[in-house]
Amino acid sequence: MTSFAQENSLPTQKFKFKNAFQLDLFGHGLIYSLNYERILINKERFKTTAQVGGSFYPKSVGFRALWLPIMRNQHFSFDKHHILVGLGHVLTKDNIKRVEPPASYAYLYDETEWAHIAALREGYRFQKPDSRFLFRVAFTHFFEYNKKAPYREMLFDFYPSGALTFGYNF
Repeated sequence: MTSFAQENSLPTQKFKFKNAFQLDLFGHGLIYSLNYERILINKERFKTTAQVGGSFYPKSVGFRALWLPIMRNQHFSFDKHHILVGLGHVLTKDNIKRVEPPASYAYLYDETEWAHIAALREGYRFQKPDSRFLFRVAFTHFFEYNKKAPYREMLFDFYPSGALTFGYNF
């Protein structure tokens, strides 16, 4: 008697390249960010990565000037398809005026303040194990927790967002 069966799970492999440069559109850099990612744990089914990036906006745009996202991502791999969850922190820097000085001395009173934002990511990553290119689509959420106003009822502000990522592995 002869019988045939299908394999229940998709084949998996480790990633060949452990480093990546990435361009995030939207996401934790607000409009864009340039990122470096390193694979820390490279198993067949589970992969852990660390990512650091940045984006800069001139004062004329009206956003906070500097965004520095730092993330740790966990990938659950099914061959070239990867489900990911990430947790991180975004530092933002903004120029603010604390005192209203005379106009001729305004430049003396500019100070910068760092804001701290918790960041979450859930998404999908397409990357063949031996490929140099990757694509990711994700939900990216912000939880800003450095509000100091005593009249606020909420301890944090929640901002849902999304991101598209294009990357090159090396």
